[in-house]
Amino acid sequence: RPVRLSFSACTLRALARLIDERGNIRVPFEFLPFIKKTTAYRAMSKTMLSHVFDTIERYRIEVSINFDTGDFFDETLYELIFQMISQHQKNASLLTIELLEDQEITDIDAIVQRIEKLRNLGAKIAIDDFGSGYSTFSYLLG
Repeated sequence: RPVRLSFSACTLRALARLIDERGNIRVPFEFLPFIKKTTAYRAMSKTMLSHVFDTIERYRIEVSINFDTGDFFDETLYELIFQMISQHQKNASLLTIELLEDQEITDIDAIVQRIEKLRNLGAKIAIDDFGSGYSTFSYLLG
């Protein structure tokens, strides 16, 4: 299925949408819970990151993409994210990974280490607090 990028006045955000067999556009909460711990989710994440870096390279613009903290604890997925950013390190400063604040963090040290590894490659990390203006773990970004 095609990956689409949406544009807004202030930020380019990579957003996953699924087009079903009838041509209806499905938003993440309608399909992500069902594929979250599967290889399909990892493949989708890899495709999204590839499209993000293609867009960054083509247009030299900043792009953000969402991941949740659980993605950072999935060894295979985190390694995929790390490798993709490593491969595109010259443009990593134009990438912002927005961590969704939708789960409790049980291992603060591990998440901080993983955030720092991505920051060391040049990527930016932000917390997506769903517009609340308050984040329970924004202190992780220091």
